[in-house]
Amino acid sequence: MATGGILDCRLLTIGELLDGRYQFSLPYFQRAYAWGTRHSERLLSDIRASQARNRRYCLGRIMLAHNGGPNAEIVDGHQRLLTLTILLAVLRDRETDTAMVANLDRLIACPEGFRVSIQEMPAPLFSELVQKRGGTLADPDAEGPSLSETERIIMACRDTLAALLSDGATHAMQRRALAQHLIHNCYVVVTTASDALEAWELVATEQDTRLQFTPADRAKSDLLAATRDQDRLVCSRAWEDCEDRLSSEDMYKLLQHIRAIVWRGRNSNHTSVANEIVERFGSEKGLVTFMTDVLVKSADRLHRLRKSDDALPPSLAASVGRMGWIDDHSWVPAALYWLESRGENHREAETFFARLERLTWVLKIAGTDPGVAETRLLRLLDDMQSADSVSEMERLKIEPSLKSELVESLRRQNFAAKGYAGAVLRRISLTLGHDPGPLVRDKVTIEHIMPTNPLRTSNWRRMLRSNDEIKKWSQRLGNLTILSGEENQKVGPRDWDFKRNVYAVSSYKLAREAASEQEWNTQTIQRRTEQMIAILLREWDLGAASH
Repeated sequence: MATGGILDCRLLTIGELLDGRYQFSLPYFQRAYAWGTRHSERLLSDIRASQARNRRYCLGRIMLAHNGGPNAEIVDGHQRLLTLTILLAVLRDRETDTAMVANLDRLIACPEGFRVSIQEMPAPLFSELVQKRGGTLADPDAEGPSLSETERIIMACRDTLAALLSDGATHAMQRRALAQHLIHNCYVVVTTASDALEAWELVATEQDTRLQFTPADRAKSDLLAATRDQDRLVCSRAWEDCEDRLSSEDMYKLLQHIRAIVWRGRNSNHTSVANEIVERFGSEKGLVTFMTDVLVKSADRLHRLRKSDDALPPSLAASVGRMGWIDDHSWVPAALYWLESRGENHREAETFFARLERLTWVLKIAGTDPGVAETRLLRLLDDMQSADSVSEMERLKIEPSLKSELVESLRRQNFAAKGYAGAVLRRISLTLGHDPGPLVRDKVTIEHIMPTNPLRTSNWRRMLRSNDEIKKWSQRLGNLTILSGEENQKVGPRDWDFKRNVYAVSSYKLAREAASEQEWNTQTIQRRTEQMIAILLREWDLGAASH
Protein backbone atom coordinates (compact mmCIF):
# COMPACT_ATOMS: atom_id res chain seq x y z
CA MET A 1 0.00 0.00 0.00
CA ALA A 2 1.17 3.53 -0.75
CA THR A 3 -0.47 6.49 0.96
CA GLY A 4 0.13 10.16 1.46
CA GLY A 5 -0.96 13.48 0.02
CA ILE A 6 -4.18 13.40 -1.96
CA LEU A 7 -3.92 9.78 -3.13
CA ASP A 8 -4.19 6.38 -1.50
CA CYS A 9 -3.19 3.39 -3.62
CA ARG A 10 -3.52 -0.27 -2.68
CA LEU A 11 -3.65 -3.67 -4.34
CA LEU A 12 -6.74 -5.66 -3.36
CA THR A 13 -8.10 -9.03 -4.35
CA ILE A 14 -11.68 -9.07 -5.61
CA GLY A 15 -12.62 -10.71 -2.32
CA GLU A 16 -11.04 -7.83 -0.39
CA LEU A 17 -12.50 -5.17 -2.66
CA LEU A 18 -16.03 -6.43 -1.96
CA ASP A 19 -15.64 -7.47 1.67
CA GLY A 20 -17.45 -4.43 3.04
CA ARG A 21 -14.66 -1.90 3.43
CA TYR A 22 -16.34 0.09 0.65
CA GLN A 23 -20.00 0.76 -0.11
CA PHE A 24 -19.95 1.70 -3.79
CA SER A 25 -22.13 4.29 -5.54
CA LEU A 26 -21.85 6.34 -8.72
CA PRO A 27 -21.16 10.10 -8.89
CA TYR A 28 -23.66 12.27 -10.73
CA PHE A 29 -21.45 12.56 -13.83
CA GLN A 30 -20.90 8.83 -14.29
CA ARG A 31 -22.23 7.33 -17.51
CA ALA A 32 -24.63 4.39 -17.64
CA TYR A 33 -23.51 0.78 -17.89
CA ALA A 34 -22.41 0.29 -21.48
CA TRP A 35 -20.17 -2.78 -21.69
CA GLY A 36 -21.39 -5.00 -24.50
CA THR A 37 -21.30 -8.78 -24.50
CA ARG A 38 -17.92 -8.65 -26.25
CA HIS A 39 -16.39 -6.92 -23.22
CA SER A 40 -17.92 -9.30 -20.70
CA GLU A 41 -16.83 -12.32 -22.77
CA ARG A 42 -13.30 -10.92 -22.89
CA LEU A 43 -13.22 -10.36 -19.13
CA LEU A 44 -14.31 -13.95 -18.43
CA SER A 45 -11.87 -15.25 -21.05
CA ASP A 46 -8.95 -13.42 -19.43
CA ILE A 47 -9.87 -14.66 -15.96
CA ARG A 48 -10.17 -18.24 -17.24
CA ALA A 49 -6.86 -17.95 -19.07
CA SER A 50 -5.05 -16.80 -15.93
CA GLN A 51 -6.66 -19.66 -14.00
CA ALA A 52 -5.53 -22.20 -16.63
CA ARG A 53 -1.97 -20.88 -16.35
CA ASN A 54 -2.19 -20.80 -12.54
CA ARG A 55 -1.30 -17.12 -12.51
CA ARG A 56 -2.58 -14.16 -10.58
CA TYR A 57 -4.48 -11.69 -12.72
CA CYS A 58 -4.79 -7.92 -12.36
CA LEU A 59 -7.96 -6.39 -13.76
CA GLY A 60 -6.50 -2.90 -13.85
CA ARG A 61 -7.16 0.19 -11.77
CA ILE A 62 -10.31 1.48 -10.13
CA MET A 63 -10.42 5.17 -9.16
CA LEU A 64 -12.60 6.04 -6.16
CA ALA A 65 -13.65 9.23 -4.39
CA HIS A 66 -13.35 8.23 -0.74
CA ASN A 67 -13.03 10.49 2.27
CA GLY A 68 -13.30 8.12 5.19
CA GLY A 69 -16.08 5.71 6.13
CA PRO A 70 -17.43 3.00 3.85
CA ASN A 71 -19.07 5.23 1.21
CA ALA A 72 -17.03 5.41 -2.00
CA GLU A 73 -17.97 6.85 -5.40
CA ILE A 74 -16.69 4.98 -8.49
CA VAL A 75 -15.06 7.56 -10.75
CA ASP A 76 -13.30 5.13 -13.09
CA GLY A 77 -13.80 1.37 -13.40
CA HIS A 78 -17.50 1.04 -12.79
CA GLN A 79 -18.02 -0.96 -16.02
CA ARG A 80 -15.62 -3.62 -14.69
CA LEU A 81 -17.08 -3.52 -11.19
CA LEU A 82 -20.65 -3.99 -12.40
CA THR A 83 -19.56 -6.80 -14.74
CA LEU A 84 -17.72 -8.49 -11.86
CA THR A 85 -20.90 -8.20 -9.78
CA ILE A 86 -22.88 -9.86 -12.58
CA LEU A 87 -20.25 -12.61 -12.90
CA LEU A 88 -20.26 -13.29 -9.16
CA ALA A 89 -24.07 -13.40 -9.17
CA VAL A 90 -24.13 -15.88 -12.06
CA LEU A 91 -21.63 -18.11 -10.22
CA ARG A 92 -23.58 -17.79 -6.95
CA ASP A 93 -26.93 -18.73 -8.48
CA ARG A 94 -25.48 -21.86 -10.08
CA GLU A 95 -23.56 -22.99 -7.00
CA THR A 96 -24.85 -25.97 -4.98
CA ASP A 97 -22.53 -25.77 -1.97
CA THR A 98 -24.34 -23.67 0.66
CA ALA A 99 -21.15 -22.29 2.21
CA MET A 100 -19.88 -21.18 -1.19
CA VAL A 101 -23.25 -19.62 -2.01
CA ALA A 102 -23.03 -17.61 1.20
CA ASN A 103 -19.45 -16.54 0.46
CA LEU A 104 -20.38 -15.33 -3.01
CA ASP A 105 -23.54 -13.63 -1.78
CA ARG A 106 -21.56 -11.66 0.83
CA LEU A 107 -19.58 -10.08 -2.01
CA ILE A 108 -22.81 -8.86 -3.63
CA ALA A 109 -25.21 -8.15 -0.75
CA CYS A 110 -24.81 -6.74 2.74
CA PRO A 111 -27.19 -5.93 5.65
CA GLU A 112 -27.58 -2.38 4.30
CA GLY A 113 -28.56 -3.63 0.83
CA PHE A 114 -25.98 -4.25 -1.89
CA ARG A 115 -22.27 -3.58 -2.21
CA VAL A 116 -22.78 -1.62 -5.44
CA SER A 117 -25.52 0.94 -6.10
CA ILE A 118 -26.13 2.11 -9.68
CA GLN A 119 -28.27 4.80 -11.35
CA GLU A 120 -31.84 5.13 -10.19
CA MET A 121 -33.55 4.02 -13.40
CA PRO A 122 -31.87 0.60 -13.97
CA ALA A 123 -31.32 -0.08 -10.22
CA PRO A 124 -34.59 -2.04 -9.64
CA LEU A 125 -33.87 -4.44 -12.52
CA PHE A 126 -30.22 -4.80 -11.48
CA SER A 127 -31.18 -5.67 -7.91
CA GLU A 128 -34.02 -8.05 -8.84
CA LEU A 129 -32.40 -9.91 -11.72
CA VAL A 130 -28.73 -9.79 -10.72
CA GLN A 131 -27.97 -8.87 -7.12
CA LYS A 132 -30.71 -10.72 -5.27
CA ARG A 133 -30.01 -14.38 -4.60
CA GLY A 134 -31.45 -16.39 -7.49
CA GLY A 135 -31.90 -13.25 -9.58
CA THR A 136 -29.84 -14.41 -12.57
CA LEU A 137 -32.13 -17.44 -12.93
CA ALA A 138 -35.22 -15.27 -13.35
CA ASP A 139 -36.53 -13.47 -16.43
CA PRO A 140 -37.70 -9.84 -16.59
CA ASP A 141 -41.41 -9.13 -16.59
CA ALA A 142 -40.88 -6.67 -19.44
CA GLU A 143 -39.13 -7.69 -22.63
CA GLY A 144 -37.77 -6.05 -25.75
CA PRO A 145 -38.73 -2.40 -26.23
CA SER A 146 -40.16 -2.16 -22.70
CA LEU A 147 -36.64 -2.32 -21.29
CA SER A 148 -34.38 0.71 -21.44
CA GLU A 149 -31.11 0.53 -23.37
CA THR A 150 -29.09 0.21 -20.14
CA GLU A 151 -31.40 -2.54 -18.88
CA ARG A 152 -31.06 -4.45 -22.16
CA ILE A 153 -27.26 -4.22 -21.92
CA ILE A 154 -27.34 -5.51 -18.32
CA MET A 155 -29.54 -8.43 -19.32
CA ALA A 156 -27.40 -9.23 -22.37
CA CYS A 157 -24.25 -9.29 -20.23
CA ARG A 158 -25.96 -11.43 -17.58
CA ASP A 159 -27.33 -13.94 -20.07
CA THR A 160 -24.05 -14.14 -22.02
CA LEU A 161 -22.04 -14.94 -18.89
CA ALA A 162 -24.71 -17.40 -17.75
CA ALA A 163 -24.59 -19.21 -21.10
CA LEU A 164 -20.79 -19.42 -21.05
CA LEU A 165 -20.80 -20.82 -17.50
CA SER A 166 -23.73 -23.20 -17.98
CA ASP A 167 -22.75 -24.96 -21.19
CA GLY A 168 -22.15 -28.67 -21.23
CA ALA A 169 -18.38 -28.24 -21.07
CA THR A 170 -18.44 -26.34 -17.75
CA HIS A 171 -19.22 -28.43 -14.65
CA ALA A 172 -20.05 -27.43 -11.07
CA MET A 173 -16.52 -28.09 -9.83
CA GLN A 174 -15.05 -25.96 -12.61
CA ARG A 175 -17.38 -23.07 -11.75
CA ARG A 176 -16.43 -23.39 -8.09
CA ALA A 177 -12.73 -23.37 -8.92
CA LEU A 178 -13.27 -20.33 -11.16
CA ALA A 179 -15.08 -18.53 -8.32
CA GLN A 180 -12.22 -19.26 -5.91
CA HIS A 181 -9.68 -18.02 -8.45
CA LEU A 182 -11.69 -14.84 -9.04
CA ILE A 183 -12.01 -14.09 -5.32
CA HIS A 184 -8.47 -14.89 -4.21
CA ASN A 185 -6.16 -14.60 -7.24
CA CYS A 186 -7.66 -11.71 -9.22
CA TYR A 187 -6.70 -8.18 -8.20
CA VAL A 188 -7.45 -4.53 -8.82
CA VAL A 189 -5.35 -1.49 -8.06
CA VAL A 190 -7.60 0.80 -6.01
CA THR A 191 -6.68 4.49 -6.12
CA THR A 192 -8.67 6.90 -3.97
CA ALA A 193 -8.89 10.68 -3.93
CA SER A 194 -10.63 12.89 -1.41
CA ASP A 195 -13.57 13.89 -3.67
CA ALA A 196 -15.15 12.91 -6.98
CA LEU A 197 -14.14 15.98 -9.00
CA GLU A 198 -10.55 15.67 -7.88
CA ALA A 199 -10.55 11.99 -8.85
CA TRP A 200 -12.15 12.79 -12.20
CA GLU A 201 -9.50 15.40 -13.00
CA LEU A 202 -6.80 12.80 -12.32
CA VAL A 203 -8.50 10.28 -14.62
CA ALA A 204 -9.01 12.86 -17.38
CA THR A 205 -5.37 14.00 -17.21
CA GLU A 206 -4.12 10.44 -17.40
CA GLN A 207 -6.32 9.62 -20.40
CA ASP A 208 -5.28 12.81 -22.21
CA THR A 209 -1.56 12.25 -21.76
CA ARG A 210 -0.98 8.53 -22.02
CA LEU A 211 -0.36 6.53 -25.21
CA GLN A 212 -3.08 3.93 -25.48
CA PHE A 213 -2.23 0.25 -25.78
CA THR A 214 -3.19 -1.23 -29.13
CA PRO A 215 -4.85 -4.65 -29.56
CA ALA A 216 -1.46 -5.90 -30.80
CA ASP A 217 0.20 -4.71 -27.57
CA ARG A 218 -2.39 -6.59 -25.55
CA ALA A 219 -2.03 -9.76 -27.63
CA LYS A 220 1.77 -9.65 -27.31
CA SER A 221 1.48 -9.32 -23.54
CA ASP A 222 -0.97 -12.23 -23.30
CA LEU A 223 1.16 -14.51 -25.44
CA LEU A 224 4.45 -13.72 -23.70
CA ALA A 225 2.84 -14.08 -20.28
CA ALA A 226 1.90 -17.65 -21.21
CA THR A 227 5.44 -18.69 -22.18
CA ARG A 228 8.01 -20.19 -19.85
CA ASP A 229 10.50 -17.78 -18.30
CA GLN A 230 13.41 -19.40 -20.15
CA ASP A 231 11.60 -19.03 -23.52
CA ARG A 232 10.32 -15.49 -23.09
CA LEU A 233 13.33 -13.74 -24.60
CA VAL A 234 13.36 -15.80 -27.80
CA CYS A 235 9.58 -15.40 -28.16
CA SER A 236 9.84 -11.66 -27.59
CA ARG A 237 12.51 -11.41 -30.27
CA ALA A 238 10.34 -13.41 -32.67
CA TRP A 239 7.45 -10.99 -32.12
CA GLU A 240 9.71 -7.96 -32.56
CA ASP A 241 11.08 -9.44 -35.78
CA CYS A 242 7.52 -9.60 -37.11
CA GLU A 243 6.71 -6.14 -35.76
CA ASP A 244 9.66 -4.66 -37.65
CA ARG A 245 7.96 -5.58 -40.93
CA LEU A 246 4.26 -5.12 -40.17
CA SER A 247 2.07 -2.34 -38.80
CA SER A 248 0.47 -2.68 -35.37
CA GLU A 249 -2.92 -3.26 -37.01
CA ASP A 250 -1.48 -5.96 -39.27
CA MET A 251 0.20 -7.69 -36.33
CA TYR A 252 -3.13 -8.09 -34.55
CA LYS A 253 -4.96 -8.99 -37.75
CA LEU A 254 -2.28 -11.58 -38.49
CA LEU A 255 -3.25 -13.50 -35.36
CA GLN A 256 -6.86 -13.48 -36.58
CA HIS A 257 -5.77 -14.59 -40.05
CA ILE A 258 -3.81 -17.49 -38.56
CA ARG A 259 -6.85 -18.48 -36.53
CA ALA A 260 -8.99 -18.37 -39.67
CA ILE A 261 -6.53 -20.53 -41.62
CA VAL A 262 -5.97 -23.11 -38.90
CA TRP A 263 -9.44 -23.33 -37.36
CA ARG A 264 -11.63 -22.06 -40.23
CA GLY A 265 -13.86 -19.94 -38.01
CA ARG A 266 -14.49 -22.80 -35.60
CA ASN A 267 -13.10 -20.69 -32.81
CA SER A 268 -14.43 -20.09 -29.31
CA ASN A 269 -16.39 -16.87 -29.64
CA HIS A 270 -16.04 -16.16 -25.94
CA THR A 271 -12.26 -15.87 -25.95
CA SER A 272 -9.71 -13.45 -27.38
CA VAL A 273 -7.56 -14.58 -30.28
CA ALA A 274 -4.40 -14.55 -28.11
CA ASN A 275 -6.02 -16.62 -25.38
CA GLU A 276 -7.37 -19.06 -27.94
CA ILE A 277 -3.91 -19.52 -29.39
CA VAL A 278 -2.63 -20.27 -25.89
CA GLU A 279 -5.45 -22.77 -25.31
CA ARG A 280 -5.21 -24.44 -28.72
CA PHE A 281 -1.46 -24.91 -28.72
CA GLY A 282 -1.94 -26.61 -25.39
CA SER A 283 1.51 -26.45 -23.85
CA GLU A 284 4.13 -23.80 -23.19
CA LYS A 285 6.51 -25.65 -25.54
CA GLY A 286 3.85 -25.58 -28.25
CA LEU A 287 3.45 -21.84 -27.75
CA VAL A 288 7.18 -21.36 -28.38
CA THR A 289 6.75 -23.21 -31.66
CA PHE A 290 3.85 -20.93 -32.54
CA MET A 291 5.80 -17.75 -31.81
CA THR A 292 9.10 -18.74 -33.45
CA ASP A 293 7.77 -20.72 -36.42
CA VAL A 294 4.08 -20.24 -37.26
CA LEU A 295 3.92 -16.53 -36.46
CA VAL A 296 7.25 -15.65 -38.08
CA LYS A 297 6.50 -17.52 -41.33
CA SER A 298 2.99 -16.06 -41.53
CA ALA A 299 4.36 -12.56 -40.90
CA ASP A 300 6.82 -13.05 -43.74
CA ARG A 301 3.99 -14.00 -46.11
CA LEU A 302 1.86 -11.05 -45.02
CA HIS A 303 4.85 -8.72 -45.46
CA ARG A 304 5.21 -9.99 -49.01
CA LEU A 305 1.55 -9.27 -49.68
CA ARG A 306 1.88 -5.75 -48.29
CA LYS A 307 5.05 -5.15 -50.32
CA SER A 308 3.63 -7.00 -53.31
CA ASP A 309 5.30 -4.92 -56.04
CA ASP A 310 8.73 -6.07 -54.93
CA ALA A 311 7.95 -9.49 -53.48
CA LEU A 312 5.47 -11.22 -55.82
CA PRO A 313 5.23 -12.00 -59.54
CA PRO A 314 3.75 -8.99 -61.41
CA SER A 315 0.31 -10.51 -62.09
CA LEU A 316 -0.15 -11.55 -58.43
CA ALA A 317 1.18 -8.20 -57.22
CA ALA A 318 -1.35 -6.40 -59.44
CA SER A 319 -4.30 -8.38 -58.03
CA VAL A 320 -3.10 -7.95 -54.46
CA GLY A 321 -2.67 -4.22 -54.96
CA ARG A 322 -6.16 -3.80 -56.40
CA MET A 323 -7.73 -5.77 -53.55
CA GLY A 324 -6.10 -3.30 -51.20
CA TRP A 325 -7.89 -0.45 -52.96
CA ILE A 326 -11.25 -1.61 -51.68
CA ASP A 327 -10.57 -3.84 -48.65
CA ASP A 328 -7.53 -4.18 -46.42
CA HIS A 329 -8.10 -7.49 -44.71
CA SER A 330 -10.99 -9.77 -45.73
CA TRP A 331 -9.08 -11.47 -48.58
CA VAL A 332 -5.80 -11.90 -46.66
CA PRO A 333 -6.41 -15.36 -45.08
CA ALA A 334 -7.09 -16.90 -48.50
CA ALA A 335 -4.04 -15.21 -50.02
CA LEU A 336 -1.83 -16.30 -47.12
CA TYR A 337 -3.13 -19.85 -47.33
CA TRP A 338 -2.42 -20.01 -51.07
CA LEU A 339 1.16 -18.87 -50.53
CA GLU A 340 1.55 -21.40 -47.71
CA SER A 341 -0.04 -24.39 -49.43
CA ARG A 342 0.70 -23.87 -53.14
CA GLY A 343 3.15 -21.00 -53.50
CA GLU A 344 3.44 -17.98 -55.78
CA ASN A 345 4.81 -19.99 -58.72
CA HIS A 346 1.99 -22.51 -58.88
CA ARG A 347 0.61 -22.87 -62.42
CA GLU A 348 -2.82 -21.54 -61.27
CA ALA A 349 -1.58 -18.80 -58.95
CA GLU A 350 -2.48 -16.01 -61.38
CA THR A 351 -5.97 -17.42 -61.93
CA PHE A 352 -6.59 -17.85 -58.21
CA PHE A 353 -5.53 -14.31 -57.28
CA ALA A 354 -7.58 -12.84 -60.14
CA ARG A 355 -10.67 -14.74 -58.96
CA LEU A 356 -10.04 -13.76 -55.34
CA GLU A 357 -9.72 -10.15 -56.45
CA ARG A 358 -13.03 -10.37 -58.31
CA LEU A 359 -14.80 -11.93 -55.32
CA THR A 360 -13.43 -9.28 -52.95
CA TRP A 361 -14.67 -6.44 -55.14
CA VAL A 362 -18.05 -7.98 -55.88
CA LEU A 363 -18.83 -8.74 -52.22
CA LYS A 364 -17.91 -5.19 -51.24
CA ILE A 365 -19.81 -3.38 -53.98
CA ALA A 366 -22.85 -5.68 -53.74
CA GLY A 367 -23.21 -4.67 -50.08
CA THR A 368 -22.96 -8.24 -48.78
CA ASP A 369 -23.39 -8.35 -45.01
CA PRO A 370 -19.86 -8.37 -43.48
CA GLY A 371 -20.66 -11.48 -41.42
CA VAL A 372 -21.92 -13.34 -44.48
CA ALA A 373 -18.89 -12.24 -46.52
CA GLU A 374 -16.50 -13.34 -43.76
CA THR A 375 -18.17 -16.75 -43.53
CA ARG A 376 -17.93 -17.21 -47.29
CA LEU A 377 -14.23 -16.36 -47.32
CA LEU A 378 -13.61 -18.78 -44.44
CA ARG A 379 -15.43 -21.54 -46.29
CA LEU A 380 -13.26 -20.71 -49.31
CA LEU A 381 -10.35 -22.01 -47.24
CA ASP A 382 -12.14 -25.38 -47.08
CA ASP A 383 -12.49 -25.30 -50.88
CA MET A 384 -8.80 -24.55 -51.25
CA GLN A 385 -7.91 -27.53 -49.11
CA SER A 386 -10.15 -30.01 -50.89
CA ALA A 387 -10.12 -28.80 -54.54
CA ASP A 388 -7.50 -29.85 -57.05
CA SER A 389 -7.99 -26.80 -59.27
CA VAL A 390 -9.26 -23.23 -59.00
CA SER A 391 -12.25 -24.07 -61.20
CA GLU A 392 -13.47 -26.46 -58.48
CA MET A 393 -13.48 -23.78 -55.75
CA GLU A 394 -17.20 -23.05 -55.52
CA ARG A 395 -16.91 -20.05 -53.19
CA LEU A 396 -14.79 -18.21 -55.78
CA LYS A 397 -17.64 -18.31 -58.29
CA ILE A 398 -20.06 -15.39 -58.64
CA GLU A 399 -23.60 -16.75 -58.58
CA PRO A 400 -26.40 -14.94 -60.51
CA SER A 401 -27.99 -13.50 -57.37
CA LEU A 402 -24.70 -11.94 -56.26
CA LYS A 403 -24.11 -10.53 -59.75
CA SER A 404 -27.60 -8.98 -59.65
CA GLU A 405 -26.84 -7.35 -56.30
CA LEU A 406 -23.59 -6.01 -57.75
CA VAL A 407 -25.33 -4.44 -60.75
CA GLU A 408 -28.14 -3.03 -58.62
CA SER A 409 -25.62 -1.37 -56.31
CA LEU A 410 -23.73 0.17 -59.23
CA ARG A 411 -27.01 1.57 -60.60
CA ARG A 412 -28.16 3.17 -57.34
CA GLN A 413 -28.87 6.89 -57.44
CA ASN A 414 -26.76 7.48 -54.29
CA PHE A 415 -23.69 5.67 -55.62
CA ALA A 416 -21.36 8.63 -55.07
CA ALA A 417 -22.02 8.47 -51.33
CA LYS A 418 -20.59 4.95 -51.06
CA GLY A 419 -17.17 4.65 -49.46
CA TYR A 420 -15.89 2.61 -52.38
CA ALA A 421 -17.01 5.05 -55.13
CA GLY A 422 -13.49 6.39 -55.66
CA ALA A 423 -12.03 2.88 -55.86
CA VAL A 424 -14.61 1.90 -58.51
CA LEU A 425 -13.81 4.96 -60.62
CA ARG A 426 -10.11 4.17 -60.32
CA ARG A 427 -10.77 0.56 -61.34
CA ILE A 428 -12.75 1.62 -64.40
CA SER A 429 -10.10 4.15 -65.39
CA LEU A 430 -7.40 1.50 -65.08
CA THR A 431 -9.38 -0.79 -67.38
CA LEU A 432 -9.49 2.08 -69.90
CA GLY A 433 -5.70 2.24 -69.74
CA HIS A 434 -4.84 4.80 -67.04
CA ASP A 435 -4.46 4.43 -63.27
CA PRO A 436 -5.11 7.83 -61.68
CA GLY A 437 -3.90 6.61 -58.30
CA PRO A 438 -5.81 6.79 -55.02
CA LEU A 439 -8.05 9.73 -54.17
CA VAL A 440 -6.04 12.37 -52.32
CA ARG A 441 -7.71 15.45 -50.94
CA ASP A 442 -7.18 18.51 -53.17
CA LYS A 443 -5.10 16.42 -55.61
CA VAL A 444 -7.07 13.48 -57.03
CA THR A 445 -10.79 14.06 -56.56
CA ILE A 446 -14.25 12.85 -57.58
CA GLU A 447 -16.04 15.31 -59.82
CA HIS A 448 -19.85 15.40 -60.17
CA ILE A 449 -20.32 16.39 -63.80
CA MET A 450 -23.90 17.52 -63.23
CA PRO A 451 -23.33 19.54 -60.01
CA THR A 452 -25.03 18.52 -56.80
CA ASN A 453 -25.88 22.19 -56.19
CA PRO A 454 -26.13 24.02 -59.53
CA LEU A 455 -26.27 27.81 -59.74
CA ARG A 456 -29.79 29.18 -60.03
CA THR A 457 -29.00 30.77 -63.41
CA SER A 458 -27.29 27.69 -64.88
CA ASN A 459 -28.48 25.49 -67.71
CA TRP A 460 -28.57 22.62 -65.20
CA ARG A 461 -31.47 24.34 -63.41
CA ARG A 462 -33.35 24.74 -66.67
CA MET A 463 -32.87 21.06 -67.45
CA LEU A 464 -33.76 19.77 -63.96
CA ARG A 465 -36.00 22.24 -62.17
CA SER A 466 -36.39 20.49 -58.81
CA ASN A 467 -33.81 19.62 -56.15
CA ASP A 468 -35.24 16.11 -56.03
CA GLU A 469 -34.46 15.59 -59.72
CA ILE A 470 -30.93 16.92 -59.25
CA LYS A 471 -30.41 14.60 -56.30
CA LYS A 472 -31.79 11.68 -58.31
CA TRP A 473 -29.18 12.06 -61.08
CA SER A 474 -26.12 13.89 -59.73
CA GLN A 475 -24.92 11.04 -57.46
CA ARG A 476 -25.10 8.25 -60.05
CA LEU A 477 -22.04 6.38 -61.26
CA GLY A 478 -22.46 7.69 -64.81
CA ASN A 479 -22.31 11.30 -63.58
CA LEU A 480 -18.89 10.91 -61.96
CA THR A 481 -15.35 11.34 -63.18
CA ILE A 482 -11.91 11.96 -61.72
CA LEU A 483 -10.18 15.36 -61.82
CA SER A 484 -7.23 17.00 -60.17
CA GLY A 485 -8.05 19.25 -57.24
CA GLU A 486 -7.14 22.30 -59.32
CA GLU A 487 -9.38 21.22 -62.20
CA ASN A 488 -12.23 20.48 -59.81
CA GLN A 489 -12.00 23.96 -58.31
CA LYS A 490 -11.89 25.49 -61.78
CA VAL A 491 -15.03 23.83 -63.15
CA GLY A 492 -17.09 24.03 -59.94
CA PRO A 493 -20.83 24.16 -60.75
CA ARG A 494 -20.26 25.62 -64.25
CA ASP A 495 -22.29 24.57 -67.29
CA TRP A 496 -21.42 21.63 -69.51
CA ASP A 497 -19.80 23.58 -72.33
CA PHE A 498 -17.24 25.08 -69.94
CA LYS A 499 -16.61 21.80 -68.10
CA ARG A 500 -16.23 19.88 -71.33
CA ASN A 501 -13.33 22.08 -72.48
CA VAL A 502 -11.53 21.50 -69.19
CA TYR A 503 -12.16 17.75 -69.28
CA ALA A 504 -10.85 17.48 -72.84
CA VAL A 505 -7.33 18.49 -71.79
CA SER A 506 -7.31 16.80 -68.40
CA SER A 507 -4.52 14.36 -67.53
CA TYR A 508 -7.19 11.90 -66.38
CA LYS A 509 -8.49 9.56 -69.05
CA LEU A 510 -11.91 9.17 -67.44
CA ALA A 511 -12.45 12.93 -67.76
CA ARG A 512 -11.27 12.98 -71.38
CA GLU A 513 -13.65 10.09 -72.09
CA ALA A 514 -16.55 12.12 -70.64
CA ALA A 515 -15.60 15.10 -72.82
CA SER A 516 -16.50 13.07 -75.92
CA GLU A 517 -20.19 13.62 -75.07
CA GLN A 518 -21.80 16.50 -77.01
CA GLU A 519 -24.48 17.02 -74.37
CA TRP A 520 -24.79 16.14 -70.70
CA ASN A 521 -28.30 15.23 -69.58
CA THR A 522 -30.16 12.46 -67.82
CA GLN A 523 -30.05 10.22 -70.88
CA THR A 524 -26.26 10.64 -71.02
CA ILE A 525 -25.92 9.77 -67.34
CA GLN A 526 -28.12 6.69 -67.72
CA ARG A 527 -26.23 5.46 -70.80
CA ARG A 528 -22.80 6.16 -69.27
CA THR A 529 -23.76 4.33 -66.08
CA GLU A 530 -24.56 1.20 -68.08
CA GLN A 531 -21.33 1.58 -70.09
CA MET A 532 -19.24 1.77 -66.92
CA ILE A 533 -21.01 -1.24 -65.44
CA ALA A 534 -20.33 -3.16 -68.65
CA ILE A 535 -16.61 -2.32 -68.39
CA LEU A 536 -16.44 -3.90 -64.93
CA LEU A 537 -18.48 -6.95 -65.91
CA ARG A 538 -16.25 -7.62 -68.94
CA GLU A 539 -13.12 -7.18 -66.85
CA TRP A 540 -14.44 -9.73 -64.33
CA ASP A 541 -15.78 -12.12 -66.99
CA LEU A 542 -19.34 -11.86 -65.69
CA GLY A 543 -21.24 -11.38 -68.96
CA ALA A 544 -23.76 -8.67 -69.70
CA ALA A 545 -25.97 -6.90 -67.18
CA SER A 546 -29.67 -7.69 -67.21
CA HIS A 547 -32.23 -4.91 -67.30
